[in-house]
Amino acid sequence: MDLTVDIGNQYTKLRCFAEGYNIACSADYSNPFPIGKLSDFSHAGRAIISDVGGKGAEIIRFLKESGVKTISMSHKLALPLSLAYKTPETLGVDRIAAAVGAGVLFPDYAMLVIDAGTAITFDFVEPNGVFAGGNISPGIAMRLKSLHHFTANLPLVSINNSVPEIGSTTYEAIAAGVRNSVLFEIEEYISRWCNISRQHKVIVTGGDADFLVNSIKSSIFVNSNLVAIGLKRILELNA
Repeated sequence: MDLTVDIGNQYTKLRCFAEGYNIACSADYSNPFPIGKLSDFSHAGRAIISDVGGKGAEIIRFLKESGVKTISMSHKLALPLSLAYKTPETLGVDRIAAAVGAGVLFPDYAMLVIDAGTAITFDFVEPNGVFAGGNISPGIAMRLKSLHHFTANLPLVSINNSVPEIGSTTYEAIAAGVRNSVLFEIEEYISRWCNISRQHKVIVTGGDADFLVNSIKSSIFVNSNLVAIGLKRILELNA
């Protein structure tokens, strides 16, 4: 059994793959990750760790001491795509993994991979498997917190599915403004980037994907396990 560990800014996500890309078990934990929970996954034969926050050393040590063959995700590993990024050492390993996961699901397509999490990343993969690059924008929670933090009177707002199109209170105005700005941004990226190739797919992942999916008018695919699928593929190539 293969184990993928995706350590993000807010959550650590563990996925077990029994055969192929079928997920046999999964667990999500708020950071800091409770290291003792790893004992539930020590039966894995191999593991790969994606760590964007520099918090993975203890997890790697625990798994190795448990006899699990463990590797750290890096741009230096063998990858099923090539990186045209000028500074690959600064490229988030989760962004690489998500692009690889998209390629597993939709080989030979041009792909716009949108990860809507703490930050929103927009990454474009050419149909020949070249990671062309992408852009980074503040995520929903970050936008809400910044409006509250950097102003004197604006409240800290949370967004739910009942946000109006036009706010009639300050609270609603912030919720609608942030939600709509994210949606307009996503739609414009899809409109501009997907004109590059008719043979394209748009894949959305990340913590806010399910919230956004019903409001995006363009044709998209949502997969909350995209990073894990990519990590699994990279583990296969490097184990």
